[in-house]
Amino acid sequence: MDPKDLSIVGELLLDPKNPRHPEISSQIELIRYFSRDTKILALAKDILENGLSPIERLLVFKDGDDFIVLEGNRRTAAVKLLTNPDLAATPSMIKRYKDLVKGKGHRIPQKAACAVSPDRPSANLWLARKHGGLLSGIGTVPWGAIQRERFDVGTGEAGQYPLAMAILDWLVLPISDDFPISTLSRLVKNPAVRKRLGYSLKDGELKISGNKPKLKKILKRISSEINSGDISTATIESAQDQIDIVNRVIIDLGADPNPGGDEKENGKNKEGSSAYHGKGENYEEEKSDKKSDKPQRSRTTVAPKNFKPLPVHPKSLRILNELKKINVNKFPIASAGAFRAFIEVAGLVYRQKAIGKKPDKNTNLEKVLEDINKHMATNSIMSGSELKKMNQFKSSIDSPISKDALNATLHNPQYTVDPESLRLAWDDMTPFISQLLEEI
Repeated sequence: MDPKDLSIVGELLLDPKNPRHPEISSQIELIRYFSRDTKILALAKDILENGLSPIERLLVFKDGDDFIVLEGNRRTAAVKLLTNPDLAATPSMIKRYKDLVKGKGHRIPQKAACAVSPDRPSANLWLARKHGGLLSGIGTVPWGAIQRERFDVGTGEAGQYPLAMAILDWLVLPISDDFPISTLSRLVKNPAVRKRLGYSLKDGELKISGNKPKLKKILKRISSEINSGDISTATIESAQDQIDIVNRVIIDLGADPNPGGDEKENGKNKEGSSAYHGKGENYEEEKSDKKSDKPQRSRTTVAPKNFKPLPVHPKSLRILNELKKINVNKFPIASAGAFRAFIEVAGLVYRQKAIGKKPDKNTNLEKVLEDINKHMATNSIMSGSELKKMNQFKSSIDSPISKDALNATLHNPQYTVDPESLRLAWDDMTPFISQLLEEI
């Protein structure tokens, strides 16, 4: 395929047969169609600020004097709307594009780097590679939580799982891309577990006070059991569960890396208060040994304030912002309702946009999650173990965000929702929530 720089407005036409939409023959109607999607507005803003991606060309084929865009229709539509906001479908979107461009018209890209295919059939192979899923490794393989963590840390960002990542890098384990790092993070950051095994994290570096070979043996077994699903969020819900697992592995392997490190019995400190308070994924290790032995205060919101993935869908974004502001310790009932509402709204939008199913009078959250589960599993978006986290939203009084629990919270005078259980539920669901938001 020949590389060529082409005029976006003068030479490129949107594809009437783009799989993203029904066949639309009119170029004006195609632009109007894309303009209704607020994700295109977000893309336009990014293009205006950063330009077109230099690592991904458009794929086109020649049709008379014009070129039809086969890959890159969203980018092309975004630039055309920046160039002429009046092409948007509604007055409100016209205004938003005009406001976006105001004073920045000189930053609108005029040309795009393109790969020119001789015809449509010749391009199908590469379109399938791009959008057909993993395809046993020859398709596009998206980053998992671990790859994103390494990228964030490599760019100077604060990672979500600093201690768990330091341990995995020290162990040098051959783990899968969908390794449930949030489960490992929850267990290894427990202060009682750290004390028992003899390790800490200081300035991003793993510090080991006990026997290194024995500790490596213990942590490898724990990581292996997490990878296989033998250890899951359901088996480490409490600090006691976590200590029990560590002691069980020590006994199984006959390797104690830190004899005498079990001074904190049953996850309690000397004063008898819980030594672990379920830190969120934005937890950071203490900077000194003295501080590391003290109980740590949990975050005060359901969603961490530095939670990065943001939905473009306006209502989902509003609810998420509330979950990052409401003090769950003071307002657990409001937090529980907002949490479930967030998943319901985001789930409905994902189901309609990614799967093509619109809500009707018989639609309920369990049905929506069932459809999402099937779609994500079929398209290898998430692993089966990660998708199991969605079961928390089903009818079970044991989950603070299930329908039964929410009804009890609102209508049963004797039932109260535990703020910590809401934070832990969010942390369990973080990989699923992140994937959900990528599509809306």
